[in-house]
Amino acid sequence: MRLAPAFLCFSLIFSAAPAADPAPSSPTDTYIYARDRALSAVKADPAAEDRALPELERLIKLAVPGWHASGFTPEGTYTVVALDEGDVGFGAVDGLQYARGDTVVTVTTKPLLTRWLAGHRNWWKDEKNIPASMTAAFRSEAFYTQALSTDAAAYLHGLVLVKAPPGAELAVVELAAFAQDLVLDRGPDRLLVVVMRGDRIFIAEEKLKTPLAPVLFCKRTLDLTLAHAKAEKNTDKSDALEVKADREYRDCFGVRLREQPNYTAVQKQAQALVDRLH
Repeated sequence: MRLAPAFLCFSLIFSAAPAADPAPSSPTDTYIYARDRALSAVKADPAAEDRALPELERLIKLAVPGWHASGFTPEGTYTVVALDEGDVGFGAVDGLQYARGDTVVTVTTKPLLTRWLAGHRNWWKDEKNIPASMTAAFRSEAFYTQALSTDAAAYLHGLVLVKAPPGAELAVVELAAFAQDLVLDRGPDRLLVVVMRGDRIFIAEEKLKTPLAPVLFCKRTLDLTLAHAKAEKNTDKSDALEVKADREYRDCFGVRLREQPNYTAVQKQAQALVDRLH
């Protein structure tokens, strides 16, 4: 079976741009400069990670405005938990994370995310990377895999239609599942939400409260392609057919999403989460 892209070899370059000026002019520049120095130090001495992370957390809190919402942890935690490229969590988006039950909200800023996207342009050597456009990135599996879950891949199942709240430039909601292998017809189990409001960007993940049934029309094609894959003696061709079956099923699922009896309940949950991100 095909391994999730998160396990593939990725670029050793964390930032496409050179290190910030030695005399940074903003909290964002100060953080980027310190982060890049820490990454270099950890390459030479892995023990430097424990010394660097607390200082980077202090600096990120100066670069990212705090966020407060009822029921969520009052203080954000640093999203970057690993500075060694061989460790799970390396390369996560720079920001602060807040949690409440099955909901996790990551808060970052446009300048930080712009730098992060530039650094991830060629993150994977043999897989499709994140689009250069920020709005296109929010609709890509590579973005959510690299930003939120470096030990499993994001598999998108279609857009949920929501209204951007007052003051927000953009609101995107994707149905998704994270897995270390193909999800096929197991379906989505969470919402992935991005809201861009002013200089802040919210990336939220929440467990889906209302299950969505497999789409029988789509499953017929899936089963047919999987049968061909099973009969194929060439392993590479068999794996390629399985990947094709998975992709086609999820594309079909997304097209027919609004026909699902529970779609309205899913849409209501998504809109409530979007409205909370301000």
